[in-house]
Amino acid sequence: MRGQLSNGIENEFDPGPAATGNAYADTRKNDVPRSLAEAAERFAQSKFIAETFGVDIAEHYTLLAQYELRQSQQTVTDWELNRYFESA
Repeated sequence: MRGQLSNGIENEFDPGPAATGNAYADTRKNDVPRSLAEAAERFAQSKFIAETFGVDIAEHYTLLAQYELRQSQQTVTDWELNRYFESA
């Protein structure tokens, strides 16, 4: 986050209007990732991340995010248990 702030200040980027309330429900153009998979993919493809933190660190955190995603996909949630036991 610090890298993004510094980059924005140095390059005088316009952050646009502030988001208030629930950013996921905002009807304006919304770049908030909707899932861990989408966030991990964006991170992995970010030139900014590689340039700011270096390729090795970017790759490390990409692999970590992919691992966490696989782990989360192997977890059965309470919602799934309740939902599918009711249907059985």
